[in-house]
Amino acid sequence: MPKVAPTKIVQGSGTYRYKVILCGPWGVGKTSLARKYVETKFSEDYLPTIGATVLIKDIDINVRGKDAHVNLLLWDIAAQDTFKVMRSTFYSGARGAFLVADLSRLESFEEIQDWAEEVRAQLPKIQLVFLANKSDLEHFVDDKYIQEAGEKMGALTVFKTSALTGENVQEAFRFLTEKMIE
Repeated sequence: MPKVAPTKIVQGSGTYRYKVILCGPWGVGKTSLARKYVETKFSEDYLPTIGATVLIKDIDINVRGKDAHVNLLLWDIAAQDTFKVMRSTFYSGARGAFLVADLSRLESFEEIQDWAEEVRAQLPKIQLVFLANKSDLEHFVDDKYIQEAGEKMGALTVFKTSALTGENVQEAFRFLTEKMIE
């Protein structure tokens, strides 16, 4: 599988191409977040990702007074252990990462630390954002615990998100995009 390196095309204001990976345990909503961002859709049907799914989003953004066009390649990485041996290939060339846990499943916060270690081992300088997803559901994970989990994995920041309502989805993707450009 070819490596997708971040590139800047110097013609015009600024054009960037970044590979971003979405990682985390099964059922935390990685696919739903990516689809909400790219297609502004939410589906109630749960279908596990097989291997990896790639979605593409082109955006125009202004970062520190400079206009940029960004082509994001969003790689939704399967959580099943069957695909663990392939993950390093899926991670190759990524510039940004979202690590996603499920606010309604405390064990996903424990599992996400293993994902963080795996991603950092492959990509030590990656721009990483932690998403505590499913804020629309009843949950018992408090904000302090969420922040501590983000700090432990070395995340740039933490967002509580909901793919259903769209809460903080656009903001999280914008934040990571800005950090990759900087």
